[in-house]
Amino acid sequence: MNEVIVRLLYATRRLVKYLGDTKGEKQSISEIWKVCEPFSNPTVERMLTVAHGTFCMLDVGDATIRAFAAGAGAFNAPEFFMRLNIVGVGRFTISFYGEAKRAASIRGAQASAQLALREKTIVEDYLFGLSQLADLYNDKHLVCFIDEFRSSDMYIRAFEASVQLADLRKVPNDKVLRMKSDIDTYFAGGKK
Repeated sequence: MNEVIVRLLYATRRLVKYLGDTKGEKQSISEIWKVCEPFSNPTVERMLTVAHGTFCMLDVGDATIRAFAAGAGAFNAPEFFMRLNIVGVGRFTISFYGEAKRAASIRGAQASAQLALREKTIVEDYLFGLSQLADLYNDKHLVCFIDEFRSSDMYIRAFEASVQLADLRKVPNDKVLRMKSDIDTYFAGGKK
């Protein structure tokens, strides 16, 4: 009943909002279902976790009170486990696990997005710096790989040209990124 009530309330609330926001001629059954579907939705899953947790807490409280009452002031464990809704506790555990898993995946995705943004910024700054150095050293013919790097997967040739440029410009050996693993270490926050 708990799940039915939560899903029904969610769908009803979304239906009322949809009907209020959408004009009559633009309404369709398929669009209503997309907006109101109470399955495979993170919001519904979170609502179910809260509902299961609430009912589980009330059930554990009731079982505890009845266990103390049956034991005449002492805790009666058999009475407690007879009154405890084990299926409800299991359902809450599964809901809580799903919520924790979603939170962990969101954190992982955010970390990956931040790393990708940082890598993009570093590469763009690097390419901008190379174009400015090309003007200074008058070696634009060696820097033509910048466009290749931006527009294709020819990063290996571009990387080799970058290493040649670093050697030509007398960059110290310990500062040159010579291999893909060096680049990966650099982008991951390592020093070079």
